[in-house]
Amino acid sequence: MRSTESAAESPGRISAITAQSRVADVLAVDPRVEPVFLRFGFDGILDPIARRTLARAVTVAQACRLKGVDPDTFIATLVAAVEERPEVASQQLVMIEEIRDV
Repeated sequence: MRSTESAAESPGRISAITAQSRVADVLAVDPRVEPVFLRFGFDGILDPIARRTLARAVTVAQACRLKGVDPDTFIATLVAAVEERPEVASQQLVMIEEIRDV
């Protein structure tokens, strides 16, 4: 389920990936989301210190603003990866690659 609306979530537990989800919580949901983060340019998640500190404090929306990534596209791709819908995830990633090539 995808939503970009505010949602109160307990630290470390999320019921849906939203713009207000903490990056660390999303990464903990499913290992299939890590490649999505990397493809969208969030390579800071590879730094163990940043992952333990910043990722716990930064929301998906904040991270997207920082990197200039459309949050709706990013969240849709994360959800597709978790729900094992590779056709949606692949389509979104191809669109991102095309944008970056311009």
